[in-house]
Amino acid sequence: MKEVVLSPLARHTLDYYFENVQGFRRTDMQQRAYHYRKIINTMANIDTIFEDAVTINGNNLIEIDNICVVEFSIKNDIVLIKEIYFNHNIHQWQEYNY
Repeated sequence: MKEVVLSPLARHTLDYYFENVQGFRRTDMQQRAYHYRKIINTMANIDTIFEDAVTINGNNLIEIDNICVVEFSIKNDIVLIKEIYFNHNIHQWQEYNY
């Protein structure tokens, strides 16, 4: 299991993702938390799915389920998440990808 570090850009993307939680009494926070946990767990265990990663213009990219595409780099057992590109509109209600 590798250590996962978020770049300032990736951290900003996730902050924005959680700022846009939908709903008042019934929210989609549980779904968004699941997405976050899935991203971090997948990247921490990148060795098991590294063959699914692609390199485009020198950038390593991997798709995580139907949640997002992550741009990353690995150095000395540390995975740096450079950016996260969600596959859906983060302003919309989240209720899939379980």
